[in-house]
Amino acid sequence: MQQLESVREKRPAGRSRQTRDSRRRREWAQSRPPDAFQSQRRLDSVFRIDSAPPSRPLGRPPSCEPFGRAQASAANAANIAIVRLLICDLDDTLIDRDRAFASWLAEFAKQHGFDKNVIRRFTQEDRHGFRGRREFFAIVNRHLRSPVDVGMLVEDFDSSIAGYFQPLSSEIADALTSLRGQGWKVAVVTNGSPAQLAKMEATGVVQCVDAWCISEVDGVRKPEPAIFQLAAHRCGVDLRYAWMIGDSAEADIGGAQAAGIRSAWLRRGRPWPLTAFRPTLIVDSVAEAVAQIRIIG
Repeated sequence: MQQLESVREKRPAGRSRQTRDSRRRREWAQSRPPDAFQSQRRLDSVFRIDSAPPSRPLGRPPSCEPFGRAQASAANAANIAIVRLLICDLDDTLIDRDRAFASWLAEFAKQHGFDKNVIRRFTQEDRHGFRGRREFFAIVNRHLRSPVDVGMLVEDFDSSIAGYFQPLSSEIADALTSLRGQGWKVAVVTNGSPAQLAKMEATGVVQCVDAWCISEVDGVRKPEPAIFQLAAHRCGVDLRYAWMIGDSAEADIGGAQAAGIRSAWLRRGRPWPLTAFRPTLIVDSVAEAVAQIRIIG
Protein backbone atom coordinates (compact mmCIF):
# COMPACT_ATOMS: atom_id res chain seq x y z
CA MET A 1 0.00 0.00 0.00
CA GLN A 2 2.80 2.40 0.83
CA GLN A 3 4.47 1.55 -2.47
CA LEU A 4 1.23 2.32 -4.40
CA GLU A 5 0.87 5.64 -2.61
CA SER A 6 4.44 6.58 -3.54
CA VAL A 7 3.70 5.82 -7.19
CA ARG A 8 0.61 8.07 -7.05
CA GLU A 9 2.70 10.84 -5.46
CA LYS A 10 5.24 10.66 -8.34
CA ARG A 11 2.46 10.84 -11.04
CA PRO A 12 2.23 14.39 -12.48
CA ALA A 13 -0.76 16.39 -11.30
CA GLY A 14 -3.70 16.39 -13.73
CA ARG A 15 -2.37 13.40 -15.70
CA SER A 16 -5.43 11.28 -14.91
CA ARG A 17 -7.68 14.06 -16.17
CA GLN A 18 -5.61 14.44 -19.36
CA THR A 19 -5.77 10.71 -19.96
CA ARG A 20 -9.54 10.71 -19.58
CA ASP A 21 -9.89 13.70 -21.97
CA SER A 22 -7.71 12.05 -24.60
CA ARG A 23 -9.71 8.87 -24.40
CA ARG A 24 -12.97 10.79 -24.80
CA ARG A 25 -11.64 12.66 -27.86
CA ARG A 26 -10.59 9.38 -29.49
CA GLU A 27 -14.02 7.87 -28.86
CA TRP A 28 -15.74 10.99 -30.24
CA ALA A 29 -13.52 11.03 -33.34
CA GLN A 30 -14.24 7.37 -34.09
CA SER A 31 -17.98 8.07 -34.02
CA ARG A 32 -17.75 11.28 -36.20
CA PRO A 33 -18.34 11.15 -40.01
CA PRO A 34 -15.09 11.24 -42.06
CA ASP A 35 -15.89 14.54 -43.80
CA ALA A 36 -16.58 16.37 -40.56
CA PHE A 37 -12.87 17.06 -39.99
CA GLN A 38 -12.50 18.74 -43.38
CA SER A 39 -15.61 20.83 -42.78
CA GLN A 40 -14.34 21.91 -39.40
CA ARG A 41 -10.95 22.90 -40.84
CA ARG A 42 -12.65 24.99 -43.54
CA LEU A 43 -14.85 26.72 -40.99
CA ASP A 44 -11.87 27.39 -38.74
CA SER A 45 -9.95 28.95 -41.62
CA VAL A 46 -12.87 31.24 -42.61
CA PHE A 47 -14.19 32.23 -39.20
CA ARG A 48 -10.93 32.75 -37.35
CA ILE A 49 -11.38 34.60 -34.11
CA ASP A 50 -8.47 36.66 -32.87
CA SER A 51 -8.26 37.58 -29.27
CA ALA A 52 -6.74 40.96 -30.10
CA PRO A 53 -9.23 43.78 -31.01
CA PRO A 54 -9.18 45.01 -34.63
CA SER A 55 -6.98 48.00 -35.41
CA ARG A 56 -9.80 49.70 -37.42
CA PRO A 57 -13.60 49.36 -37.66
CA LEU A 58 -14.68 46.13 -39.30
CA GLY A 59 -15.74 46.43 -42.94
CA ARG A 60 -13.55 49.44 -43.80
CA PRO A 61 -10.56 48.70 -46.03
CA PRO A 62 -7.26 50.41 -45.24
CA SER A 63 -7.42 52.43 -48.48
CA CYS A 64 -10.53 54.25 -47.23
CA GLU A 65 -8.81 55.76 -44.17
CA PRO A 66 -9.27 58.63 -43.72
CA PHE A 67 -12.39 59.10 -45.85
CA GLY A 68 -14.22 62.37 -45.21
CA ARG A 69 -17.33 63.92 -46.73
CA ALA A 70 -15.44 65.69 -49.49
CA GLN A 71 -13.88 62.45 -50.70
CA ALA A 72 -17.23 60.66 -50.50
CA SER A 73 -18.97 63.38 -52.53
CA ALA A 74 -16.26 63.22 -55.18
CA ALA A 75 -16.60 59.46 -55.42
CA ASN A 76 -20.37 59.68 -55.78
CA ALA A 77 -20.08 62.36 -58.48
CA ALA A 78 -17.64 60.20 -60.40
CA ASN A 79 -19.98 57.23 -60.29
CA ILE A 80 -23.10 59.19 -61.37
CA ALA A 81 -22.39 60.81 -64.73
CA ILE A 82 -25.08 63.18 -66.00
CA VAL A 83 -25.68 62.89 -69.74
CA ARG A 84 -27.12 66.10 -71.18
CA LEU A 85 -29.43 66.40 -74.17
CA LEU A 86 -29.81 68.99 -76.92
CA ILE A 87 -33.15 68.88 -78.77
CA CYS A 88 -33.30 70.73 -82.09
CA ASP A 89 -36.12 71.80 -84.35
CA LEU A 90 -35.54 70.84 -87.99
CA ASP A 91 -37.02 73.31 -90.50
CA ASP A 92 -35.44 76.77 -90.42
CA THR A 93 -33.34 75.72 -87.43
CA LEU A 94 -30.95 73.02 -88.60
CA ILE A 95 -31.82 73.29 -92.30
CA ASP A 96 -33.03 76.21 -94.44
CA ARG A 97 -36.62 75.31 -95.20
CA ASP A 98 -37.58 78.75 -96.56
CA ARG A 99 -34.87 78.57 -99.20
CA ALA A 100 -35.85 75.04 -100.22
CA PHE A 101 -39.53 76.01 -100.43
CA ALA A 102 -38.67 79.03 -102.60
CA SER A 103 -36.75 76.79 -105.01
CA TRP A 104 -39.61 74.30 -105.18
CA LEU A 105 -42.19 77.07 -105.69
CA ALA A 106 -40.19 78.67 -108.51
CA GLU A 107 -40.17 75.41 -110.43
CA PHE A 108 -43.82 74.67 -109.63
CA ALA A 109 -44.84 78.15 -110.82
CA LYS A 110 -42.89 77.70 -114.04
CA GLN A 111 -44.68 74.43 -114.77
CA HIS A 112 -48.10 76.01 -114.26
CA GLY A 113 -47.44 79.46 -115.70
CA PHE A 114 -47.79 81.45 -112.47
CA ASP A 115 -46.46 85.00 -112.40
CA LYS A 116 -44.49 86.72 -109.63
CA ASN A 117 -47.65 87.99 -107.94
CA VAL A 118 -48.98 84.46 -107.54
CA ILE A 119 -45.60 83.27 -106.27
CA ARG A 120 -45.61 86.07 -103.71
CA ARG A 121 -49.12 85.13 -102.65
CA PHE A 122 -48.20 81.46 -102.22
CA THR A 123 -45.13 82.42 -100.19
CA GLN A 124 -47.30 84.41 -97.80
CA GLU A 125 -49.91 81.67 -97.57
CA ASP A 126 -47.23 79.11 -96.70
CA ARG A 127 -46.41 81.01 -93.47
CA HIS A 128 -42.89 79.57 -93.32
CA GLY A 129 -44.33 76.07 -93.31
CA PHE A 130 -46.63 76.57 -90.35
CA ARG A 131 -49.81 76.40 -92.41
CA GLY A 132 -51.18 72.89 -92.78
CA ARG A 133 -50.22 71.19 -96.02
CA ARG A 134 -53.77 70.37 -97.10
CA GLU A 135 -54.94 73.89 -96.31
CA PHE A 136 -52.08 75.42 -98.29
CA PHE A 137 -52.57 73.21 -101.34
CA ALA A 138 -56.31 73.86 -101.32
CA ILE A 139 -55.37 77.51 -101.95
CA VAL A 140 -52.91 76.47 -104.65
CA ASN A 141 -55.49 74.24 -106.29
CA ARG A 142 -57.84 77.17 -106.85
CA HIS A 143 -55.20 78.80 -109.06
CA LEU A 144 -54.63 75.80 -111.30
CA ARG A 145 -56.16 75.78 -114.78
CA SER A 146 -57.29 72.22 -114.17
CA PRO A 147 -57.79 71.62 -110.43
CA VAL A 148 -56.70 68.21 -109.15
CA ASP A 149 -57.08 66.24 -105.95
CA VAL A 150 -55.52 68.16 -103.05
CA GLY A 151 -54.17 64.94 -101.58
CA MET A 152 -52.25 64.33 -104.78
CA LEU A 153 -50.66 67.79 -104.57
CA VAL A 154 -49.62 67.13 -100.97
CA GLU A 155 -48.17 63.74 -101.90
CA ASP A 156 -46.20 65.18 -104.81
CA PHE A 157 -44.82 67.94 -102.61
CA ASP A 158 -43.77 65.56 -99.81
CA SER A 159 -42.05 63.20 -102.24
CA SER A 160 -40.02 65.94 -103.94
CA ILE A 161 -39.27 68.69 -101.41
CA ALA A 162 -36.22 66.94 -99.87
CA GLY A 163 -34.38 67.34 -103.16
CA TYR A 164 -34.48 71.14 -102.88
CA PHE A 165 -32.60 71.34 -99.56
CA GLN A 166 -28.95 72.25 -99.28
CA PRO A 167 -26.67 69.99 -97.21
CA LEU A 168 -26.38 70.71 -93.51
CA SER A 169 -24.00 73.64 -93.08
CA SER A 170 -20.49 72.81 -91.90
CA GLU A 171 -20.91 75.34 -89.07
CA ILE A 172 -23.92 73.52 -87.63
CA ALA A 173 -22.47 70.07 -88.32
CA ASP A 174 -19.24 70.97 -86.50
CA ALA A 175 -21.17 72.42 -83.54
CA LEU A 176 -23.29 69.28 -83.12
CA THR A 177 -20.35 66.93 -83.64
CA SER A 178 -18.28 68.81 -81.05
CA LEU A 179 -21.12 68.70 -78.53
CA ARG A 180 -21.60 64.95 -79.02
CA GLY A 181 -17.85 64.52 -78.60
CA GLN A 182 -18.23 65.97 -75.11
CA GLY A 183 -20.77 63.29 -74.20
CA TRP A 184 -23.99 65.12 -75.07
CA LYS A 185 -26.89 63.47 -76.88
CA VAL A 186 -28.56 65.33 -79.76
CA ALA A 187 -32.11 64.76 -80.99
CA VAL A 188 -34.44 66.32 -83.57
CA VAL A 189 -38.08 67.01 -82.69
CA THR A 190 -40.14 68.18 -85.66
CA ASN A 191 -43.78 68.63 -86.58
CA GLY A 192 -44.61 67.26 -89.99
CA SER A 193 -45.09 64.23 -92.19
CA PRO A 194 -42.75 61.26 -92.75
CA ALA A 195 -41.14 63.45 -95.43
CA GLN A 196 -39.20 65.07 -92.57
CA LEU A 197 -37.01 61.96 -92.40
CA ALA A 198 -36.28 62.26 -96.13
CA LYS A 199 -35.10 65.82 -95.47
CA MET A 200 -32.78 64.68 -92.68
CA GLU A 201 -31.32 61.97 -94.87
CA ALA A 202 -30.86 64.26 -97.88
CA THR A 203 -29.13 66.98 -95.86
CA GLY A 204 -26.98 64.73 -93.68
CA VAL A 205 -28.71 65.62 -90.41
CA VAL A 206 -29.13 61.93 -89.51
CA GLN A 207 -25.34 61.57 -89.26
CA CYS A 208 -25.14 64.35 -86.65
CA VAL A 209 -27.90 63.30 -84.22
CA ASP A 210 -28.72 60.35 -81.98
CA ALA A 211 -32.51 60.21 -82.39
CA TRP A 212 -35.50 62.01 -83.88
CA CYS A 213 -39.24 62.35 -83.35
CA ILE A 214 -41.66 63.24 -86.18
CA SER A 215 -45.15 64.31 -85.15
CA GLU A 216 -47.16 62.51 -87.85
CA VAL A 217 -45.11 59.35 -87.32
CA ASP A 218 -45.12 59.32 -83.52
CA GLY A 219 -48.65 60.64 -82.99
CA VAL A 220 -47.70 63.60 -80.81
CA ARG A 221 -46.58 67.10 -81.77
CA LYS A 222 -44.97 70.20 -80.34
CA PRO A 223 -45.69 71.97 -78.03
CA GLU A 224 -46.95 68.87 -76.17
CA PRO A 225 -44.39 67.78 -73.53
CA ALA A 226 -44.81 64.13 -74.53
CA ILE A 227 -42.81 64.54 -77.74
CA PHE A 228 -39.88 65.98 -75.78
CA GLN A 229 -40.12 63.13 -73.30
CA LEU A 230 -40.09 60.68 -76.20
CA ALA A 231 -36.91 62.24 -77.57
CA ALA A 232 -35.19 61.91 -74.18
CA HIS A 233 -36.35 58.30 -73.92
CA ARG A 234 -34.94 57.44 -77.33
CA CYS A 235 -31.61 58.95 -76.32
CA GLY A 236 -31.65 57.13 -72.98
CA VAL A 237 -31.27 60.29 -70.90
CA ASP A 238 -33.16 62.31 -68.32
CA LEU A 239 -35.23 65.13 -69.84
CA ARG A 240 -34.40 67.37 -66.89
CA TYR A 241 -30.92 67.92 -68.34
CA ALA A 242 -32.15 68.94 -71.81
CA TRP A 243 -32.11 72.12 -73.89
CA MET A 244 -34.33 73.02 -76.85
CA ILE A 245 -33.27 75.11 -79.86
CA GLY A 246 -35.90 76.33 -82.31
CA ASP A 247 -37.32 79.25 -84.26
CA SER A 248 -40.99 78.94 -83.25
CA ALA A 249 -41.99 80.81 -80.12
CA GLU A 250 -45.14 78.72 -79.66
CA ALA A 251 -44.10 75.22 -80.76
CA ASP A 252 -40.41 75.14 -79.78
CA ILE A 253 -40.03 77.53 -76.86
CA GLY A 254 -43.58 77.01 -75.62
CA GLY A 255 -43.01 73.26 -75.78
CA ALA A 256 -39.77 73.57 -73.82
CA GLN A 257 -41.59 75.68 -71.24
CA ALA A 258 -44.31 73.03 -70.90
CA ALA A 259 -41.71 70.26 -70.62
CA GLY A 260 -39.77 72.13 -67.94
CA ILE A 261 -36.51 72.47 -69.87
CA ARG A 262 -34.32 75.39 -70.93
CA SER A 263 -34.47 76.83 -74.42
CA ALA A 264 -32.73 78.97 -77.05
CA TRP A 265 -34.80 80.89 -79.59
CA LEU A 266 -33.52 81.76 -83.07
CA ARG A 267 -34.83 85.27 -83.55
CA ARG A 268 -33.95 85.69 -87.25
CA GLY A 269 -34.34 89.46 -86.98
CA ARG A 270 -37.64 89.26 -85.07
CA PRO A 271 -38.48 90.59 -81.58
CA TRP A 272 -39.69 88.08 -79.02
CA PRO A 273 -43.49 88.02 -79.56
CA LEU A 274 -44.92 86.67 -76.30
CA THR A 275 -45.32 87.91 -72.74
CA ALA A 276 -46.41 84.72 -70.93
CA PHE A 277 -42.91 83.25 -71.00
CA ARG A 278 -39.47 83.85 -72.46
CA PRO A 279 -36.65 81.59 -73.69
CA THR A 280 -33.51 81.10 -71.64
CA LEU A 281 -31.43 82.43 -74.54
CA ILE A 282 -32.16 84.51 -77.64
CA VAL A 283 -29.59 83.86 -80.37
CA ASP A 284 -28.91 84.46 -84.05
CA SER A 285 -27.62 81.01 -85.03
CA VAL A 286 -27.47 77.40 -83.95
CA ALA A 287 -23.69 77.64 -83.55
CA GLU A 288 -24.10 80.60 -81.19
CA ALA A 289 -26.72 78.71 -79.20
CA VAL A 290 -24.52 75.61 -78.88
CA ALA A 291 -21.52 77.72 -77.77
CA GLN A 292 -23.55 79.36 -74.98
CA ILE A 293 -25.28 76.14 -73.95
CA ARG A 294 -21.92 74.38 -73.66
CA ILE A 295 -20.77 77.05 -71.20
CA ILE A 296 -23.97 76.99 -69.14
CA GLY A 297 -24.21 73.19 -69.17
